Amino acid sequence: MHIAIVTPFAPYDGVPHAGGAFLYAYVSHLSNAHTVDLVCVQPPDDRVRAAFSASVAVHFCPPKPGGTTSRLRLQGRTLTGFNIGVAEVDALVGDRGTRQLLAGADIVNVHWSELLRVVPHLRRQRRPRPIVATAYDIYSQGMMRAVRAQRKEHPDIERIPFRRRLFAPVGIYTEAYFFNKCDLVQVFKHEDVSALRRSGLRRPIMVVDPLIDHSPQALGSPDAKRMIFVAAFSRGPNAEGARWFISNVWPAVHNSVTGASLVLAGEQSDEVLSGSPAPGASATGYVDDLKPYYDASTIVVAPLLRGAGLKFKVPQALAYGLPVVTTTVGAEGMPPRCPALITDDPAEMSRSIIELLKAPDKARELGEVGRRWAADVFDFSRSMNEVERRFEELVRATP
Repeated sequence: MHIAIVTPFAPYDGVPHAGGAFLYAYVSHLSNAHTVDLVCVQPPDDRVRAAFSASVAVHFCPPKPGGTTSRLRLQGRTLTGFNIGVAEVDALVGDRGTRQLLAGADIVNVHWSELLRVVPHLRRQRRPRPIVATAYDIYSQGMMRAVRAQRKEHPDIERIPFRRRLFAPVGIYTEAYFFNKCDLVQVFKHEDVSALRRSGLRRPIMVVDPLIDHSPQALGSPDAKRMIFVAAFSRGPNAEGARWFISNVWPAVHNSVTGASLVLAGEQSDEVLSGSPAPGASATGYVDDLKPYYDASTIVVAPLLRGAGLKFKVPQALAYGLPVVTTTVGAEGMPPRCPALITDDPAEMSRSIIELLKAPDKARELGEVGRRWAADVFDFSRSMNEVERRFEELVRATP
């Protein structure tokens, strides 16, 4: 098969966010047996070219500097609540070479909601050749959560402009409209299947397992009294969750457990901590290898207040054998019997963390339960074999 993968974010080995790491493994797996072209809507990046060498043809198609969008299209963005991707789509459809490449591939696979607006253009060019959409989260769901949180005047949630709040609910149906022009939709959790069906999705849909690094033995240091929050803090929900945790949970933990420490690990974590300093807390900034930080920690926290999609950081922590304390948003999409401790109440979260820090044997036992559970539930290779099978079925069914 000739597969063209279209993405706003180019993957490479060491990309500093979980979605990019998944995409890197996804493209690498498919390129083992198929011809793959990677179309990135960003400026050229030598790290991406080096990541794939000769196995994948990489094409960069960035928006033109100073490009403008018509007033009509800007109004359409506002009225649908689906206010992303216009400049990127203009770049894709405006480049003749890219249009020819996408028209001729056996499969076009569009990744991330940012580029869903290109699907109607592809449909006109490719009929009846198949188009697949891979949704890392449901954009409209994340938007509505931000709107609801703002209505409650939550101090840690970013401010949403009034017109976007007013028309955000329409984005649910706009997103389904784009998905309905695809031949297959890929998501990361079963709740997304139900949510998209309710919003009007009629096309086939499948759940793909996240990329998880399974550890043959549990990591972590139960006696260290250290918590770690691993994330790309350049993303709003992660930064907001860290600030909420530092303000509402961390003081009780720090005052109750002598020697307790908190580490924010990941891109722009140092910026978050500089804006919300706390005693006993530190930040790593971006690091190439997070495994040593997991191994030096007692508990993983994922205090997320909003967002959508499966939070890759939660199953990864479980697979490493560390106990996880998270919110309902952080645990969303996890399969049944997930052994994470889940609460949205700051006092209850504090109590759970304090109990684990004071009982290292219990922390180790809970971590080992999570590691075995994650090993049974998540299998990236098995999932990718199913992706290939579905792609082959779509190609065979093309007239």
